[in-house]
Amino acid sequence: MGSWVRVPNLATPEDATNALTSLQAAGLTDAYVVSEGEPGNAVSVGVFADPAKATEVAMTVITTGFTPEISDRMRTLEVFWLDIDRQANGSLPALDALPGAPNGDLPLEMRACPAEPSAAGQG
Repeated sequence: MGSWVRVPNLATPEDATNALTSLQAAGLTDAYVVSEGEPGNAVSVGVFADPAKATEVAMTVITTGFTPEISDRMRTLEVFWLDIDRQANGSLPALDALPGAPNGDLPLEMRACPAEPSAAGQG
């Protein structure tokens, strides 16, 4: 989850383009005009994991003369787990030996499985 900073509800597409130019000139180089899903003409300034960074960016937007909005932004993904018995397998393959993530999806990641509670610890 992150904090999405944007400038919504600009009057015309030209206003959105002009806002984009001003925001990029102020150093907000990741800004872009939102073309889908947003009512009206809007400029996305970024999604930030750190709320303090989102607030800092929103202050920069204000100094350029625009009124930013900050809202929660979530992305739902499907996650697939593959459990491998290392004793039976001998070892795990290196990540670079696995195929890359297609179509810009999130990359593959290896993690140790959480330890199961031991029977000795239960009374």
